[in-house]
Amino acid sequence: VSLLAGMGLETVIADKVSKRVLGWITAVLLLLMAWGIGSRWLAALIPTGAEAPYQPIAPATLLLWLGELVLCWLIVWVGQNSNADDADLNGFSRISLKKIRENPPRSALSAMPFLLRVCPRLSASHVLLALAVISLYISSRSLPYNHPTTPEAFFDLRPPSTRLLAGNQGAMPPDRFLSLSNIFFDPGDQAEIDTIYAGLLDEQAQFDYTVAIKQKEIIGPNLPMVYGLPTVD
Repeated sequence: VSLLAGMGLETVIADKVSKRVLGWITAVLLLLMAWGIGSRWLAALIPTGAEAPYQPIAPATLLLWLGELVLCWLIVWVGQNSNADDADLNGFSRISLKKIRENPPRSALSAMPFLLRVCPRLSASHVLLALAVISLYISSRSLPYNHPTTPEAFFDLRPPSTRLLAGNQGAMPPDRFLSLSNIFFDPGDQAEIDTIYAGLLDEQAQFDYTVAIKQKEIIGPNLPMVYGLPTVD
């Protein structure tokens, strides 16, 4: 998305996207991908801590990253080369049947530029737009918004917040508190929670609900604003 936004800005200030600028942006994105992969070995030398353990990049995620990068390149390429010319036809005619039989994948790749050039610009734009929408849809599947848990994860009150709310009623000025803790503990009713939601929530949703409960126990970041509790920090 950032690469597409940068290309949009480039087209506003120039007739065509600078290949040099696009190359630098692509190189930076590839370096970030390489860093994400290489951090797997760095995590063995530099511990990340128990609260933020290293999670390797899934192969499907890496393929989606590369696919989006190729999609951005295709959008730029189609925008700059929308019309077919004689050179395209001559280049395509050199792909003989013998070469296709000898190396079908390479011949198919050689034919792709021609096929994209001879397609009408509007049709190519529609295809790339559809691919961009599909890419965004697939990428959004991993967002927390698409993995909901029970509403009680937000609406239920836990004993610490209830105690603080009751103690601050009528207090002027209200008392402030400071919470320093981690979430490596049993909330006390974990077995009961697992029993209640065993047939209602999947494993990931139950895990998210447990994390939400523990954050309520320590009244984690932003939760004081939800309850209207004044804090030191």
